[in-house]
Amino acid sequence: SLLGYTPYEVEKYFSEFLSRAAKKLCRNKDELFTELINRYDGFCFERSASTRFFSPWSLLQFLSSPENGLIDYWFESGGRPSVLIEY
Repeated sequence: SLLGYTPYEVEKYFSEFLSRAAKKLCRNKDELFTELINRYDGFCFERSASTRFFSPWSLLQFLSSPENGLIDYWFESGGRPSVLIEY
């Protein structure tokens, strides 16, 4: 939990941001939260981890500009690796 946000923490501390984002994207808050979990909640450090975390970079980037949609911010932050693009 040191390097990411749990779903509980996102709902507790970012509730107002989630509401604003849902409004901008014409979705209800629960629907948006489910989409965020599917997109950004999967950050962990070992295969057997029982708790997964939201990627802080991706979540915060989304919440700062929700009108841009659910983008793969982690991919964009590291430049465009040619191996992945060609694949």
